[in-house]
Amino acid sequence: MLLQFTEIDAIAIIFICYYMSKGQNRRERKIKEGDFMKKNVGGIDKILRLIIGLVLLLVGSFMQMSTGMRVGAFVVAAIALITAFSGF
Repeated sequence: MLLQFTEIDAIAIIFICYYMSKGQNRRERKIKEGDFMKKNVGGIDKILRLIIGLVLLLVGSFMQMSTGMRVGAFVVAAIALITAFSGF
């Protein structure tokens, strides 16, 4: 079963896009410095992420496992180490 795209669908999509763009203009506000992202990783959390990242890095390097598990361990280790060092 194929979906059929009609002229009414096109008009509805145009109307929705127009309506959404108008709503964004009304809700705009000035962005202050520091509004984007705040650091939310505390001291204990940073240490735990560092330990977990290093353990997973070692596990992925030295344990015998499938390639998918090894890549998964490296990806999770990289995320944990990046968030530990950056604080986000």
